[in-house]
Amino acid sequence: MYKKDKGFTLIELMIALAISGIVMAAIYSAYSSQQKSYIAQEQVAVMQQNIRSAMYFMEGEIRMAGYNPNGSANATIINASANSIHFTVDLNGNGSLPPATGNPNEDITFGFSNADDTDFDGIADAGAASLGRDTGGGFQPMADNIHALGFAYAFDNNNDGQLDMDAAPNSIIWAIDSNGNGFLDTDLDTNDDGNVNASDNFAGTALSSAVNITRIKAVQIWLLARSGRIDRSMNIINPQPYVIANKRIIPAGDERFFRRRILNCIIKCRNMGL
Repeated sequence: MYKKDKGFTLIELMIALAISGIVMAAIYSAYSSQQKSYIAQEQVAVMQQNIRSAMYFMEGEIRMAGYNPNGSANATIINASANSIHFTVDLNGNGSLPPATGNPNEDITFGFSNADDTDFDGIADAGAASLGRDTGGGFQPMADNIHALGFAYAFDNNNDGQLDMDAAPNSIIWAIDSNGNGFLDTDLDTNDDGNVNASDNFAGTALSSAVNITRIKAVQIWLLARSGRIDRSMNIINPQPYVIANKRIIPAGDERFFRRRILNCIIKCRNMGL
């Protein structure tokens, strides 16, 4: 008799392959899940850092709007729309403003460039664009992947040192200059609760009387950022609207693939009217 050759049977090999396949599938599933989580966290972190740095920069400059140390430069807010803000500041205290020479960074506009927002509605035409800062030479990018931005303004029209409020329930009025004539004319807080949110009429209501934008004492800013890369792991069926000043934005078609973050802040213009 011959000694039987030792080895594996076909059934044993098939069982080993099946077990190996299950283990490899589990390892891949865990890796894929961790990779998706890492990408999502990275995108959120980038978005938050992006809009926080942009907001920090805007806060510092808008807070200085109207700075006029010797009283002769007439620095003030020039445009107070829902989609951009334009103001001057006499940083060097020489009593003059651009276009006079020797006055860099004293005439400032924040918003989207005309190429990125052709209808001037404060929403990037391509879904996201660079937030820009213009000091006379065109908009220079300061934050990427911004979907929309908005502004609203509080004022002291009776010059009593307090922000004007609605009679009831005694909440701050947040308004815009809707036609660019230099006067705040539209109240965005239509239900008078002190907040501009989804419960308000997005078109706003007319102020009882127009207010010169030189009476502005505070600026509210909204920034809506979008992730730079597609994330196909998302599954948002009914996206909620984002309130950006006088805009109500519901992402159309890409809400399943792009993450978004919104940031809002209020800045007191301590130099306006001094």
